[in-house]
Amino acid sequence: ISRKGLYPFLEQEAAKLASGQRVLSVGAGGQVGELLSRHAASKGFQLEQLDISQSRNPDILADLCTWSAPQTYDAIIVSEVLEHVTEPRAAVDNLHASLKPGGRLVLTTPYIFPIHEAPYDHYRYTRHGLAHLLAGFRKIEIKERNSWAEAVLVLVARTSTSGDRWLSAFSPFLVALSFALYPFAWLAGKLMPSGFFTTGYLASARKPGP
Repeated sequence: ISRKGLYPFLEQEAAKLASGQRVLSVGAGGQVGELLSRHAASKGFQLEQLDISQSRNPDILADLCTWSAPQTYDAIIVSEVLEHVTEPRAAVDNLHASLKPGGRLVLTTPYIFPIHEAPYDHYRYTRHGLAHLLAGFRKIEIKERNSWAEAVLVLVARTSTSGDRWLSAFSPFLVALSFALYPFAWLAGKLMPSGFFTTGYLASARKPGP
């Protein structure tokens, strides 16, 4: 429920990558890393993974806020990472500098979503905040990951990860309730669409150039 819309978007963007391209994934490992590695193997593009944590075994161990790429990339994917950086403007500026002219940036980040990976969960971005950060790019597209009704259920379901004694005790019931109510939330989102709030945003943009 909480990542509905995320993986189809990343699959769609990864399918656009071509053989011989240099691609950077910011945030190593996990399901996103597996998805991109699978596409790299099948399509023949060169994938490098950057992370601030050695435990994730990245190709590049660095802080995105201070890192300077020795070479530029055809595409950079930053999925569920921007909320964890300490200096968003510096991070986005480095992403811009690390792309070739005309290079593509693919970005996903949560909005209405519980705190996770504490204490390294620093920010949430609205659609307008993301547009401001990406102002140096062109062909900017930003869309909601899911509907307002589905976002409500995500908050309920994510009680299972709270670590709070009482929430954890009740979370099996709350998670089951979320799944039971999901068809109604999906229908409500379709019948009453609104950009009022969402679990997160999916964005793509290009660096100015050819």
